[in-house]
Amino acid sequence: INVESVLHKGTKFIVDLPLKAWNKTGNTEKHEAAKTKAVNEALANHRMLLCEDNYLNAEIAQLLLKNKKITLDWAKDGQEGVTKFITSAPGYYDMILMDIRMPVLDGFEATKAIRKLERTDARTIPILAMTADAFEETIQAARQAGMNGYITKPIVPATLYETVFEHLQKK
Repeated sequence: INVESVLHKGTKFIVDLPLKAWNKTGNTEKHEAAKTKAVNEALANHRMLLCEDNYLNAEIAQLLLKNKKITLDWAKDGQEGVTKFITSAPGYYDMILMDIRMPVLDGFEATKAIRKLERTDARTIPILAMTADAFEETIQAARQAGMNGYITKPIVPATLYETVFEHLQKK
């Protein structure tokens, strides 16, 4: 366990646990490795738009997705996200990751604005909600706004990758 701390800057904890996965059947590790490879290959070379007002959350999402060779554009609020989508060529983005609580235009309204646009990809592009609010009514409101899926924060990398993979496959 390592701790690095700078006054008024923050603290970084590094925990290294040298554990070996228990493998009851002998095939689990091979299956997981094959699944990971398939997901990595499927995610590579896609282009996404991230609408997120929190710099730290945006940085984390960018690092996680760039690790999978995904090109990511960042919009700092819902209105900027709608503008970036409008000014892009049809089909330019493969997916939109949309925070729900943002200034200027929240994720619900930004999604509705994108879905109302007169271009075919506006109705078909997967839009995934990204929020710490995991209440059922928020999930339902996201669906009603036109979002296709839901990722809760804090972001769990495996869940992010699997959810993005699943919705790209549907597309």
